[in-house]
Amino acid sequence: MLIGSIAILGLAYSTGQHWPIAVTRQQWGWFFWLSIPASTASFGLWFVALNKGGATKASSFLFMAPLFTVILSYFILDAALSWLQACGGVLIGTALWLVNSELPAKNRRQIRNETIAEGQP
Repeated sequence: MLIGSIAILGLAYSTGQHWPIAVTRQQWGWFFWLSIPASTASFGLWFVALNKGGATKASSFLFMAPLFTVILSYFILDAALSWLQACGGVLIGTALWLVNSELPAKNRRQIRNETIAEGQP
């Protein structure tokens, strides 16, 4: 990992990029927030979701990222929201509901097949 980081840094320097001379406390704060707690928490929650709901259900929640981006941009950056974005949010919510809702099995054979498919004993 360290060798890869050094290689990327060397590539950046070879193309004319340079480390900023003056970095403020606020910039260091954002850097450490993004690199340690935000990344660690997101990966930790991802693995918990994989363990609890499986890959299909867990990956369906990745579609909430654009929704949260729009919501946070409204509150933090005072961005305007459009009706198309609201429709997109409704569609995301509907899709998540459809992916995570389970239809009841009709008979014992379907129940057994679903249990086997999910890998449960």
